[in-house]
Amino acid sequence: MIANSVLRAAGYSHFTQKVSPQLSTASLHGLQLGAVGVYETLCSRNKRQFDVRDSNGELITNYLTVQSSTANKRTMFASFLDMTKVNKICGEHGLIFRDRITFVDEWTVRLTGRVIPNGKENNGNIRNGHPVVSRYDERKKGLQARTNVWVDRFLDSGMTKAQVKTLAETSGTAKKQIEEKVKPLRKDVKAKQTSQTDLSRKVAYGGGTYEGLRTARESLREARRALIPCEESLQQQRQLSYCYNKMAKAAETCKDGQSSGPSTSTSTPSVPTWEQPAVEDFCEYLDLTQLAEGSTNNRAVVYGGTDYGVCKMSETVGMTEAELQRHINRYYQLHSDSTDNQGMDLDQSRAMKPKTITADLLNDVSHTKAMLVRRQRRLEDNVGVKQAMQDVSEASKTVNLSMTMKTIDAAQAVRRNARSTLREFEWSGTQRKAKHHQQLQTTRAISKICAEERRFVQKSYNQDQESASTQSQLDPIDGWCQECSQHHISHGPEELKYRHPQQCPKPAPHMMPVMFIGAAGTGVGSRIGGHNRRGGTKLRKEHSRYCPVAVTDEFNTSKLCVECYQRLQYAKSSRIVKGKIQTVRVKGAQECVNPDCESVRRGHTIRARDTNSAAAIAIAGASTILHPEKKRLPPFSRDLPLPTTTTTTTPH
Repeated sequence: MIANSVLRAAGYSHFTQKVSPQLSTASLHGLQLGAVGVYETLCSRNKRQFDVRDSNGELITNYLTVQSSTANKRTMFASFLDMTKVNKICGEHGLIFRDRITFVDEWTVRLTGRVIPNGKENNGNIRNGHPVVSRYDERKKGLQARTNVWVDRFLDSGMTKAQVKTLAETSGTAKKQIEEKVKPLRKDVKAKQTSQTDLSRKVAYGGGTYEGLRTARESLREARRALIPCEESLQQQRQLSYCYNKMAKAAETCKDGQSSGPSTSTSTPSVPTWEQPAVEDFCEYLDLTQLAEGSTNNRAVVYGGTDYGVCKMSETVGMTEAELQRHINRYYQLHSDSTDNQGMDLDQSRAMKPKTITADLLNDVSHTKAMLVRRQRRLEDNVGVKQAMQDVSEASKTVNLSMTMKTIDAAQAVRRNARSTLREFEWSGTQRKAKHHQQLQTTRAISKICAEERRFVQKSYNQDQESASTQSQLDPIDGWCQECSQHHISHGPEELKYRHPQQCPKPAPHMMPVMFIGAAGTGVGSRIGGHNRRGGTKLRKEHSRYCPVAVTDEFNTSKLCVECYQRLQYAKSSRIVKGKIQTVRVKGAQECVNPDCESVRRGHTIRARDTNSAAAIAIAGASTILHPEKKRLPPFSRDLPLPTTTTTTTPH
């Protein structure tokens, strides 16, 4: 309580800790029952309980007998449940029943099972394509268990402790020299940026000339051309200095003669096929050879990059393999040894239109808002429950701000008195049925939204000219197809109006989307407020049931331009703050300031941050999968070459 008081006085009230647990009355906690739980609940020695006999016909009299064999566990469940129906339900979901259930309420009972492996059967129930386990989750646990990464790297380098220490000191000195060189260049760019902003404001209000503004812009471009190479060198030197310092610190803990430990993650690749495409793994361990070899005129592979966040649940862009190859080759052309890049054939990329999924969209599709409105109406009609909620709310504030245990006890007494009233409302049959219905609607909504997201990625595939000419054109009014003699209609889950495709969809090839999803998380635990938390793991798991999911490291994906691979900066805007015109940063948009960037030359300097990140995730993941040695494109790679080795990277 003293620590909480100090934090509130210092202005850090969001860091305070709860003195006592405050459970929500609307939360329903399920009862997990294994074979022993079923025995103790229904077969105890009390009156009016059941007697169950084992496979030998002997009476089960204690829980130790239940635990003694798997047959007794199955017998316990078979005495009260229709195991034929239970196995059928589990088989339809690709599971094998594992003798465990969870009782939520009379509307919901969950069955726990083990996933049936690919190509195997269990009691005639063939696996329906769901992934056995997430290779991503398994490898992630192994990576988290590795705490001696830098120790292994030092031992693999073959250098002595003195050599590593010398390299750390040398790299630190070189970093300071580059920083001293960059400081005046940054000041020059900042001064010219301020001058250009002032001139642009004067021109807007008729107080300046366009000739002066044009001169200021050209001067700023030249200053940035001088700064960008130095900034890139400084970034590389900082990475080297960080690497050497980590190795030097790890070398102090190593003993003489110590060898590097074995890798905790298996190197067995995940190989999706056209028959079994459901795979979820890191992109470094994903092998798409069989998908590429199986591609024909009626089959094609497309790629999608997805960036999860807080304001938006998901932002996805679709790209074809040819577009990804152009992005990868553009990097090697821009960073080739040739200093003259004027004659390069740098193909222009198409404007990427993202597919956005928000929490509000999921609430609309799952009818969550309608359920909340109905609950609020029922609450307005019940004055006693409404007053109890207000009392509990005031008591919770009192507990958080209390300074003595007497105050806490009084507040907890208020909560205990209102507990029965609130439970009668929250646990009523109407409310529990509504929650069960809302859970089903949410599951269906996630499936619909993910299916629409995969279809969006598939649309990025541009068909050949010959294939497009052979397709039948549809009537734009009613979608009538002369070849099929029927109407073609398509619409998404978030659309209220029907629309007609332009061409007959039947001759279109079957496209397999490969989803590259960022590994930085879904915003869970973020302190950014004002947004609903619906998570993103469910979306990723839903995709992994139908297509390959490659989890990709998001290193530098939100910081680099996907056209020139130079650093981005936040877009700036003029706002009136306290009666004065000030320049502020727009956090949702990014600007490329490289004068030689193709997008800047075309006037496309500012782009959405999440859209650029999603495209960069797709490029980073595809560069890893398409490379024969599974090497990531250098600007998105965390790994630096070992100090004693020299590595060369060739275009894909």
